[in-house]
Amino acid sequence: METGSTGVFPGNHLERYHPNSQDDETLIELGDGPETDAERLEKLRKIRETLKKTHAQNIARSHSGAAGHVKSKGERYRCVVPFPSSSDYEIELQIGDVISLVKKREDGWCKGILHRTGKTGLFPLSFVERI
Repeated sequence: METGSTGVFPGNHLERYHPNSQDDETLIELGDGPETDAERLEKLRKIRETLKKTHAQNIARSHSGAAGHVKSKGERYRCVVPFPSSSDYEIELQIGDVISLVKKREDGWCKGILHRTGKTGLFPLSFVERI
């Protein structure tokens, strides 16, 4: 693709940014003008803190959920691409989610237990990686 051209993405894999959402507290103002070294270091410190906080939240989310910790007997997978469920038979996956495999089908779909919620459902194998 040429520089400046737009790519094509499935609409169900995109979210609209809402500037007044509750996630605004994690945004860091970068400013418009020249900055001093002290200002730059402070911004980097805030970015580092935000990344650590987000990483810790993602790990906590993948290890616990509304239904409690899921003990798995089968293979475990981690979500690498978000998957929005489109039916009651599918499970919605967020990046970092851990899933215990129940059954793998030849058509690329799997049945698994999502650790975050304890819910069992279908998901595409191409959206996860084995851990």
